[in-house]
Amino acid sequence: AVSILLGCWVFWKFDAAPPTPPTVAAARNTQIRLGTASESTFDLWLKLFRRPQYMLLWSVFTVGVCCSSCMLSLFNDLVGKCGYSDATGSVASLAYMIAGTVGLVVTGLIIGQAPAYRSALKCTTAFAVCAGTALFFNLHQEAMVSLLSCTVLFGMALFAVVPCIFACAVEETYPMPTEAPTGLLEISTVLLQLPAIP
Repeated sequence: AVSILLGCWVFWKFDAAPPTPPTVAAARNTQIRLGTASESTFDLWLKLFRRPQYMLLWSVFTVGVCCSSCMLSLFNDLVGKCGYSDATGSVASLAYMIAGTVGLVVTGLIIGQAPAYRSALKCTTAFAVCAGTALFFNLHQEAMVSLLSCTVLFGMALFAVVPCIFACAVEETYPMPTEAPTGLLEISTVLLQLPAIP
């Protein structure tokens, strides 16, 4: 339910700033960079928490990664209650990770060639929510093929969101140094996973 709510929120409300060519405002960008260079990382992070578009990206990323980690840690229990063996759960988890890696790389290559970050984020988020919903509807007995197919699709779709969120976070916080928004995404996700994973 949380992922569906966040997915709908991204689809309807996210509106990143268009890319700013460096040649248009080079002097202004230089002044801003000099101003932010003297700020500490913590001060930059506090500024990020006051940006609603960034907080939307932060919420989607942290909830998505925490849900993914929880699902992987509990997957054998989930499929075990549906009558599948631990071997089936392990194969499904491996397929999830392999498909996720493929989705991550392919999406990264696509948005590297055609920087339509906002459209890519909306599409991948909608696909991830649909694939996750389909996966949980297929958690029942005697549906191994559909279970594995939905697990692969969910992994591919969920990991495909990652490069889109990072690209949108950097674009949304421009001209702030790129390590501030991406570093906050990574650190907060790691810290929030600790209590979230059973």
